[in-house]
Amino acid sequence: MPSFSAVSWGDILSSDGKLTPAEREKAVAWINRKAPQLSCPSCGQRKFTLGENYLAPPVWYGGNMMLGGISYPMFFLVCDNCFHVMTYSAIASGVLVPSQPAPISETPEPNEKGEK
Repeated sequence: MPSFSAVSWGDILSSDGKLTPAEREKAVAWINRKAPQLSCPSCGQRKFTLGENYLAPPVWYGGNMMLGGISYPMFFLVCDNCFHVMTYSAIASGVLVPSQPAPISETPEPNEKGEK
């Protein structure tokens, strides 16, 4: 199985969008289950650092990048030797469970003055 570094990138990455400890455990377990012989495609090394934050690159749509629209969150591994980055779907892997959209609130009832 590949080994994972305990290196913390917290000093250089934003605190928003971080994997929780439980999500980090899920990511490592998923990689170990799906790719127990994982090695870097660039250098062959088998030691990686799991990134602390999720990535969500912009979506390419009709020849343009769509910013602020849908996104596909990913967790990533970085080779400890050559720093090649590998990304994996956080949702398809089950690491990140998407939240349900907020329900649409009903139209508020008018108050005594007829205002909504």
